[in-house]
Amino acid sequence: MFAAVLAFIPARLLASVSFDFFYDNLSPYGDWVEVGDYGTCWRPADVDPDWSPYTDGYWAYTDAGWTWVSYEDYGGIVYHYGRWTRVDDVGWCWVPDYEWAPAWVSWRSSDDYVGWAPLPPEARWRRGVGISIWADNVYDIGPGYYSFCRVNDFGAPVLRQVIVNRGENFTIISHTVNVTNITYNNNYGGGGVIFNGGPSFATISARASRPVPTLKLVQNVNINPADWAHRKGGKGGPSFGAKTIGNQLVVAAPQVSPPSDPAALRSHAKQVFTGNKISKGWGGMKNPEQMQQLRQEMQRQTKGITPETAPAKPVAANDLKVVPTKADPNAAPPAIHEKSGKDRRPDGVATQPANIPPVTPENPALKPFRPVLKPGPQNPPAANVPPAVDARALEQERIAKDRQAESAAQQKQIATQQDAKKAQMEELRRRQLEAQPPIVPPQGKPNPADLRKAQNPEREREKLEPQRGGQFPPVPATRGNVPPPGAPQPSPGHSKESKDSKDKNKDKNNGN
Repeated sequence: MFAAVLAFIPARLLASVSFDFFYDNLSPYGDWVEVGDYGTCWRPADVDPDWSPYTDGYWAYTDAGWTWVSYEDYGGIVYHYGRWTRVDDVGWCWVPDYEWAPAWVSWRSSDDYVGWAPLPPEARWRRGVGISIWADNVYDIGPGYYSFCRVNDFGAPVLRQVIVNRGENFTIISHTVNVTNITYNNNYGGGGVIFNGGPSFATISARASRPVPTLKLVQNVNINPADWAHRKGGKGGPSFGAKTIGNQLVVAAPQVSPPSDPAALRSHAKQVFTGNKISKGWGGMKNPEQMQQLRQEMQRQTKGITPETAPAKPVAANDLKVVPTKADPNAAPPAIHEKSGKDRRPDGVATQPANIPPVTPENPALKPFRPVLKPGPQNPPAANVPPAVDARALEQERIAKDRQAESAAQQKQIATQQDAKKAQMEELRRRQLEAQPPIVPPQGKPNPADLRKAQNPEREREKLEPQRGGQFPPVPATRGNVPPPGAPQPSPGHSKESKDSKDKNKDKNNGN
């Protein structure tokens, strides 16, 4: 069975390679520099300013635990051998080491988030001790080293697209706990292997929106130097990246010997960086008090345990139940990622197997992932086959929709808060008006007009009350027989005086 799996391995094999193998294969993709007491290190070129290790790829679960599968040409070396450190104003630098592991990271998790951080050079491997939950405290790993994503995004085929902004790490990390458990698995087929334990696979798989690949690990510990001789300069030769073949993850894991002459290696360093520029991931915290509180919280979580008092736990049988027990090269064809400009993918690099269930009405949020197969002798173009789905485009579309939903929810929440605040202000204004005392006129000499109103209110009311049924005010009282101005003159035939009165007045005027 394994003959078919490892058919690509040449006949002439060597069990180990020298450090020159690392030097030659990494030089085309970056520069060798000198970093403080760490010595000669390698720095990747042509990466974004916010780039960090263990981001351009995905996690698979194997019989060696959480195994990082990189999309980068140099990923097969720098993510399985050595450690990482960050230099201020320079970026991440890889510090060489010579023991293979599925990944050298520290893990943190909560109900909502899972995060991983590259281990610094201080994290030296000791088989009897391993690396456990005291990693952050012992190695002084700060929040800036971590990459966090939501638990439901952990199965994404391109994790770089779902990693949250690192500015939020200082808040997220205080709500997570360290779950690192790097130990040695003596029961691995073909000899022991370093096991990268971390978050619970059962918890992750139950909440992730995409299934996490579970693969049988196949280590190729032998390589043919002749196949790598013409690869110097980054052209030609086989890829050093992992490959998925059926239900297997085939990785190159040769034994590497340290450089015989470190001084000669230093002569190739293009730049020298002093140790005081090395960052531990605490640079983003401006408040010293908050930094101290977070350090104390990390110490409290470790409960005083140390590498000597609490080594990493051994691998449990339940940790390997989900891993295939037998290699099956015919389970699925190799999945190959398509190259595209800056986001190029090396030929044959492993991607997630095409075991993603289709979208259904019961689960419309689950988007299928179909790996892109490049036509070739093993993968001839098929007729009437729909085009493959671009995994990156699917992830970006899903992220955009999630962000739109979050933005709409935030706007709704803000509007609700504004309405509540407005109602609260109206209620406060009403209560203030009710609480005001009645207005009392100032004490002093009384106004005569007010006194008249008080003494004869009926008269004042008659002056102010309009006539009923008319538009004119009441006619004021007059003296004598003089009609008021504007009043109609009485006609002779309608005089109110009697005839006798008129005769008396006439006699009086005549002197009678």
